[in-house]
Amino acid sequence: MSGLLLARAPIKMRTTLLVSLVVASACAPEPDTSVAVSYGGFRCPVTICGSNSHELPRNGMWEANLFGEVDQNKMSLETSGEYSRHSKRHRAQIWDAQGTAWDLHVEKGRLFGRNPLRGDLLQGENLVGSEVHVLQSGSPIYNIRIDGVRKVATAVGEPDPIEVYTMVWVPQNSLVEGELCEVPKQPFDNIKDQDQLLGMMSDETLVFEGDRIDANALTMNRNEGWDPSWFNFGCAGRTIAKLRLLRKTQGNGTGVWASRQAALKMLAADYCGNGRSFTRTGTRIAWKDDEGLVDFVRPPTDIEARWNEEGATCVSRPRLDDQVFHLWDLIREVCVPRSCWETDLDTPSVDDLAGQKIVTAFY
Repeated sequence: MSGLLLARAPIKMRTTLLVSLVVASACAPEPDTSVAVSYGGFRCPVTICGSNSHELPRNGMWEANLFGEVDQNKMSLETSGEYSRHSKRHRAQIWDAQGTAWDLHVEKGRLFGRNPLRGDLLQGENLVGSEVHVLQSGSPIYNIRIDGVRKVATAVGEPDPIEVYTMVWVPQNSLVEGELCEVPKQPFDNIKDQDQLLGMMSDETLVFEGDRIDANALTMNRNEGWDPSWFNFGCAGRTIAKLRLLRKTQGNGTGVWASRQAALKMLAADYCGNGRSFTRTGTRIAWKDDEGLVDFVRPPTDIEARWNEEGATCVSRPRLDDQVFHLWDLIREVCVPRSCWETDLDTPSVDDLAGQKIVTAFY
C-alpha cells in the first residue's frame, strides 16, 4: 500500500503540487501553540508495490487509543491505575524524562501530557525524553520515546502549524533502539527528497486524533464516526502523514468525507476500491482535487485515473505501467477498470475532473 507526494511551496489558499504518490477542564491551561514554525487477501507483491505507512516500521501500529483500548493487533498504551476524573476511564500515560507520569492527550494534532491534579502541561520541547509504553495482549513489548519536537506547516491552504516528533522505538529488555519512522533501505521504497516529505524530516512522525483508518480496506470513517479517543501516527512521506499535511483529515480539512477517502484511495493507488494497492513508494504522479487545494503545475499530457470515495472510477494508465511487467494482469486479477477514454467525442480533457473528486495524470 503506497503512494507518495511531492510538493511545491504553499501559496496562500491555493497550492500547486506535484505528487509522488483531549478535553481540558475549564480552568486548566491550554496547550502552547506559539512555537515558531520551521518549515487480507491479495496484496501487490512487496518487491513491486512496497509498503505504505498505514503501519509504522517494526511494530505494526498506526493508531492508538487514549484510554487503553486495544487495536486490531491487540496493542494498546499503558494507562493509569486511577480513573480520569473527566472521562471515568483509565487514561493512557506519558512518562517524562524524570519518570513522572502525566495523562496523555492528543488535541488538534498535538501530543502533550497533563497533570490531573494541578492541570499543568508537559508539552513542546519539554516532551523530549518522555515515553509512552506499548502493550500487546496486556504485556509490555516496547516504549516509544520522543527525542525531538518541532513544527512544520501544512502543504496546502493557509499555513497551519503541525507539531512533528522524532520518535524512537525501544524494545523491552533490549539495548537496541531504532527510529520509529526510519526510511527503509529497499530500492523500491524511495523516500529521499525533501519535496516528498512536505516539510518533515525523514525520521519524523506526526499525530492527529479522530479519524479512523482501516488499513486493510483503505477506508476512513465518516464524519459521525470521528472519535477523538483514537489518534494516528503518520510517518514522514507516507500516506497518513500526507492526509494531514494536505488537509484531508476531518480535523483540518473541509469536512467532506468523500474527499478525504478519495485522497486515501488515490495515494495508495487503490484502483479497485477494495484496499488493494498498486503503487511503489516514491512514484511520482500529478493530481488535482475538487476542493481547490491541489492543482497541476502545468498541463498534463496523459491521464492516469479519476477518483471518488469508492476508488478509481476509470483508469487509463496505471502509475507503474512503465516499471512493472504485467501490471495490468495483476490489476485485472482483482477488477477490470473501465478506461477514462471509453466515451464519445464529449470525453473531457486530461485535466478535467469530470464530476469526480480527484484526477491523476502524468507530465
